[in-house]
Amino acid sequence: MKFLTFLLLVFLFPHPISAQEATPSAIDNKIEDVKGILQQIVKGVSTEQTTPAEDSKPKSFFGTITQINEKQITINYENQNKVIQTDDETTFVDSKRQKSDLNKFKVGQTILTMGYLNPDSSMDCRRIVATDTKSVENNNQIVTGQIVDVSQSQSSSIFVLIPFQNKNGQYQIKIDSKTEFTDSDENKIKSSEIITSGKKIIAVIQPDTKIAQTFYAIKIISLEKTESQSSASE
Repeated sequence: MKFLTFLLLVFLFPHPISAQEATPSAIDNKIEDVKGILQQIVKGVSTEQTTPAEDSKPKSFFGTITQINEKQITINYENQNKVIQTDDETTFVDSKRQKSDLNKFKVGQTILTMGYLNPDSSMDCRRIVATDTKSVENNNQIVTGQIVDVSQSQSSSIFVLIPFQNKNGQYQIKIDSKTEFTDSDENKIKSSEIITSGKKIIAVIQPDTKIAQTFYAIKIISLEKTESQSSASE
């Protein structure tokens, strides 16, 4: 406490004070500034202002494991190899929604990864979730994007998805009673928690043979925290 008091005096009175140097209001403002700095020092927070990088937002990849090394996984994501870096803070979840570890994952498994991108496009991964490979067959397409429009009918719903990889493209996707909906932990959830304009999702789809330029959704995975996950964490 003596040290903090000393710092306060140094900040307030770095030079001998002359009769014209500071008004009471100026001193009051200075005290408030110094209090803020001292609070940051006590909390161990840097006083420098930083601007978040463009890649500071969480990202996600959904693909098949092609290689596993020590603390590193390579997956095939939209026909590209993506390197996933893991560490002691990475959480692993198996297909039965149980906590797991890297040694339990195998080449050929389909996984969902979530984390932050590095400058070399590799990912510092915070969570890896194994998915049921039966729900993602080779003849299906996997699209990651954001819902921009939803229309309802008596038997089904159709929404428009803008893929992250091509902001000029779009998918018209149909859902019905057979479509599976899960959160990022592979827990089943209601369609109303996902199918809303603005939601970010992964869609496992295949062409609808009855409606031109329309795809049928086999599975929808939410990339955002759902109401069910929020309730579980409270």
